[in-house]
Amino acid sequence: MIVGNGSKTENEVTGYWVFSTIFVDSNNFKMKRLLFSLICLLLFAGVTLGQVRDTSDATPKSNHSHQSGNLTISQDPYIDSMINKHSHQKKQAHSGMGYRIQIFTASGQGARERAVKVKTQIMINYPDLDVYVQFTSPDWKVRVGNFRNKAEALNVKRNLKGSYPNSFIVPDRIEFTGCVEKTNKQGLQDE
Repeated sequence: MIVGNGSKTENEVTGYWVFSTIFVDSNNFKMKRLLFSLICLLLFAGVTLGQVRDTSDATPKSNHSHQSGNLTISQDPYIDSMINKHSHQKKQAHSGMGYRIQIFTASGQGARERAVKVKTQIMINYPDLDVYVQFTSPDWKVRVGNFRNKAEALNVKRNLKGSYPNSFIVPDRIEFTGCVEKTNKQGLQDE
């Protein structure tokens, strides 16, 4: 502030003197270095303390062996297609087209329960036969056997004719595992 004659006030002179003695004078070089070092130390401490991580939530609070959570795995869709292709090929190696005997068909309310009841009866009366319950909208079907040709299916159908006179042979995808042994047992029953 300039007073009438152009001179500076006492406050301005004092402020300038403090500034010049701390930052401008070469005699106070050690003081500057100390002040600079102190400021750097405070900044460094603030930055490092700001990076301390609270790990209290990451550590288990008890010794429970069962923990639940979600795990999301991201993988290339090519891997999924290769897995599906492999499982499909493996299924194809143990199955193929053949014949089964259809002994029951029903739709509507209670059809599933009746199909399961028929399956249970067949499993008790004919333990050597494989029994399959299938649902093809709107029908529940019970089919038996894994026959590679119609002649094998006809032999077994003759044995079933007394219990299931309306049974008939249908083409179906069959399982090859144990197919030959079971067919031989089933073929011997009618003799």
